[in-house]
Amino acid sequence: CAVCGEEDSFEDNPIVLCDRCDLAVHQNCYGVHRLPQGEWLCDPCAAGETTSTLGCPGCPRKGGALKRTRDGEWGGWAHVVCTLFLPETGFLEPEALDRAAGFDLIHPDRKKLKCHLCDDAGDRVCGGKIQCTHGRCQKAFHPTCGMAHGLTMQITDEGNIGYCAAHAPGAPAKARAQGRRRKSKA
Repeated sequence: CAVCGEEDSFEDNPIVLCDRCDLAVHQNCYGVHRLPQGEWLCDPCAAGETTSTLGCPGCPRKGGALKRTRDGEWGGWAHVVCTLFLPETGFLEPEALDRAAGFDLIHPDRKKLKCHLCDDAGDRVCGGKIQCTHGRCQKAFHPTCGMAHGLTMQITDEGNIGYCAAHAPGAPAKARAQGRRRKSKA
């Protein structure tokens, strides 16, 4: 699933595949209320857009699981993952995961963080980043970069969490120790 990273389809939350761009998402992760009898199109494809060319105000990545933004602001589209994980953003219609908003509220310091997973050095204020949930780890990353690199990211009732590779639950002790050494040099 392009939103949660889980590859399994479930009886109560099946993966649906866009018949135009091949986007694979769980029904609940993308806000599909009813499974279609025939063809299913993701929101950009249903709107006649070329998904692979659409950007997001939350990150430098194009394409993926995108939803419309409030009143077409910020380019008109935003990644579901960015909207869910950036603390300042959210959906005005949460049940439908529709009308992404809050990108103008992203704190300037969050924009200035360097994503350690992508080459955003040319535009340090590109989107917003989240920081590793572990202790005082300083590693930051765009939510979509975290998903693309298979980092542990979860949406919980207590708040959303994301771990860098060194601090992921179950990470080898050597990786955790390297993360501590790097952090102590800073």
